[in-house]
Amino acid sequence: MTKEQVIMSLGYPMTNENPRLDAPYWRYWWSSWGEYKIHWNGAGRVKEVTGHPETVAHMLAQGHAAPEPAPASATPAVKKTATKPVSTKKGVTKDATAK
Repeated sequence: MTKEQVIMSLGYPMTNENPRLDAPYWRYWWSSWGEYKIHWNGAGRVKEVTGHPETVAHMLAQGHAAPEPAPASATPAVKKTATKPVSTKKGVTKDATAK
């Protein structure tokens, strides 16, 4: 994104914290405690967004905020267990994990 596109998306940064628009980063706030910074590359485009991970996740589009998922071979297999009905004292049946 360009600086103009960031301004259209988020508004101008606060002037008391960002006195110059040509600074290497702009400081924004998601909430009272949720600060994040937009860092610029030499061409005036977004290089990275830094801050608390939860705050950054709110600011970035889903699918772009997280790193690439691990390959399927690196994910441990999940063992599925069968369920069987279990009777309670009142005759009501519920599912329980088989042991």
